Amino acid sequence: MFTWDDADQLEERLQIMLALKAALYTKGNEEMLIERAIEAYIEDKPNVSEVVTCGNCCKDYPVAPREMVIPERNIRFQDVPLGYCPDCKIQIGSLFLFAALERLAKQLPDGTTMSLSEALTYKG
Repeated sequence: MFTWDDADQLEERLQIMLALKAALYTKGNEEMLIERAIEAYIEDKPNVSEVVTCGNCCKDYPVAPREMVIPERNIRFQDVPLGYCPDCKIQIGSLFLFAALERLAKQLPDGTTMSLSEALTYKG
């Protein structure tokens, strides 16, 4: 069983490993090491559900590439894996993905349109 003490130990182990690898490969620059790791990380396909459930009506909908809009700033992300509930008129998807895209949107100029692939490689 996993405990909070385990989490503290894991965090400390990861911090030590990060410091060691940064010392060896990026002259101690931990941020650069993390950037390189993120850029190098590739999987065959994203780990997203093929079907999502609407939180309002509890119906299931297929996930497909769709446009996600941040209306306050008219920022558009294309090809985002989302479901859409036509009854409730809402997009359904990963809250983690929504939060990450909204965070990125804060760094973009108003009116930006960007594919999810471009967002994954955005350097600001």
